[in-house]
Amino acid sequence: MIVFYKILFKFITKIKDADLAAKLIGFVFYYFIPIRKKKVLENLQVAFPQKKEDELKKIRKKVYRSISKTLVELINFQNADKSKILTMIDTSEIIEQINHEGAIILLTAHIGNWELGALAVGILSNKDFYVLAKEQKSSFVSKMVTDIREKFGNKEIYLGNSVKRIFSALRSNNIVGIVGDQRGPKESIKVKFFNRDTTVYTGAAQFAIKTKSKIVVTFVIRKENNQYKFFCRTIDPMLYKGSFEENTAKITQAYFAMLEEYIRKYPEQWFWFHNIWKY
Repeated sequence: MIVFYKILFKFITKIKDADLAAKLIGFVFYYFIPIRKKKVLENLQVAFPQKKEDELKKIRKKVYRSISKTLVELINFQNADKSKILTMIDTSEIIEQINHEGAIILLTAHIGNWELGALAVGILSNKDFYVLAKEQKSSFVSKMVTDIREKFGNKEIYLGNSVKRIFSALRSNNIVGIVGDQRGPKESIKVKFFNRDTTVYTGAAQFAIKTKSKIVVTFVIRKENNQYKFFCRTIDPMLYKGSFEENTAKITQAYFAMLEEYIRKYPEQWFWFHNIWKY
């Protein structure tokens, strides 16, 4: 598997035209290495029951192209400088948010290019930025991704030993970035997501409540000409007056309602490969 990754990444770096590389990789994965192709269609059918199958299959094909584009860009970030990163993205909505006086939880999702967003925030913010991440199975991929994420000063925190470091970062009025759209454990709370009861992780809401940190929900959406834009909303945990459990559920539901709104606008840009409705 390591050999496969090395060949793939070498191939990406050799092709100067990122669009061409993304098209080729998307084509290969869609037609010859159809990872979770059936699951993508099943998820789209759940989310958009009113759409015909032919239309959903067109969206599915665009999903493969979009994630291939994100992958190509991520690999090419190895050789990008700060100016390159900032020329790729409209940061007008995020600058004021990330320089807020107190602690910030930057809550995003696997939509558009979330890794680009993290790099841009690290460059622009006057705070330390910690990104919560899941360690990759491949040590080769894990090292490469970590090197990219930390090249401009961001600090990666792996799931598993993360709680103390997250609390420490927030209590020091820094930023913690969390990608919050994956399926939670079976015993977790459920929220409504595309009218389906969905088990989700609630860590972002819990950290926000316990540390009184503002949540900035932000999605990095791909626009025309390979340009991106931050779209931001805020959630203030201090405005919720229920019990800890009630507030956790309400904040988490608010995030997923925002995410659903943007997925409906840009369905091809979300990572439909998750088995989000397993339970």
